[in-house]
Amino acid sequence: MEARRSLFVRSIAWIALVTFVPTSCGSRSGAMHKPGPLGAPSPMTDRVLQQTKDLPSGLDMRVSDGKQGKPAYDRANLAPATKLPDAEAEALLKRARPIASDPADKQEVALRAKSQPPPRTGQVVKGAFPPPASSLLPPAKSSESGKDLKVLRWMPEGKVPLAPELSVTFSQPMVAVTSQDEAASVNPVTLTPTPKGRWRWLGTRTILFDPGPDVRFPQATTYQVEIPAGAKSAT
Repeated sequence: MEARRSLFVRSIAWIALVTFVPTSCGSRSGAMHKPGPLGAPSPMTDRVLQQTKDLPSGLDMRVSDGKQGKPAYDRANLAPATKLPDAEAEALLKRARPIASDPADKQEVALRAKSQPPPRTGQVVKGAFPPPASSLLPPAKSSESGKDLKVLRWMPEGKVPLAPELSVTFSQPMVAVTSQDEAASVNPVTLTPTPKGRWRWLGTRTILFDPGPDVRFPQATTYQVEIPAGAKSAT
């Protein structure tokens, strides 16, 4: 008897449980989600999940219709103005307070000392141009003019181990101030023996013999220098 009662009770409990589960599940599912009509879009279809790694590199630009802004303000156009009559202008000026004068307002302009000019390269020669007429006169006669022509100095002299050149200086100008080629045509000096070289003037009073390709006169030789009588200067 006890075994039959226990089996009967279990059967009733199982039937009750099977009946209760579909009912309870159906009511909850109806409360949480209401099925929509077939073919309707899901609210999640517009939201597509995109991973950052799947996006293309660069800028993402979206173009949309813009709105026209306000036109630029033309500041060249002045507002209309009306000229006031003299009476109204005087009335406005009388309403203004007079400008107070302060003795400290009038002050002398304080100027700092001027800066020194930058230094100039070279030498500045101050003079009038054209020069005065007194400076255009011919030069005064030399103290040696009118005197006899003399030889002031010569080199070398006597026995010397080396003679790089020969020079003779006169007391008066012997040639005019001209080119070296023209001056070389005047040669009042005779050199015996005459080695290779050439004569040239240093100024107008000194004549010099240059040995030319050699740096000196040949050694072990006695040279004689003579100025013939009747030699004349340029003056």
